[in-house]
Amino acid sequence: MDVIRIERLTKPFRNGRKALDSVDLHVQEGEMIALIGASGSGKSPLLRHIAGFTASDPAPSHVTLLGTAVSELFTPDTANTDGAAEAKPPVRTQSASFASVASAAST
Repeated sequence: MDVIRIERLTKPFRNGRKALDSVDLHVQEGEMIALIGASGSGKSPLLRHIAGFTASDPAPSHVTLLGTAVSELFTPDTANTDGAAEAKPPVRTQSASFASVASAAST
């Protein structure tokens, strides 16, 4: 099972430029990865999607942690769904971390 699975993730900035354009990423248990890129290349928006700070666009985009959709790990009112990548995360009313998801999945 993939620890992190991202499929066809696309996210535009407000100016129409795409922060992410059909990104696919699969991270297996035990793998270590580094996210490297130039300023403005989409590193932060990608991490914001993985963390649940920003909701992915509707299908066909998918972001899952340990087989569970990130959208199911956070309440809908805590994710940014306006279709644009934001510079600042919204206040979250539900606390969930990757460590707690990983811990719950291993039991």
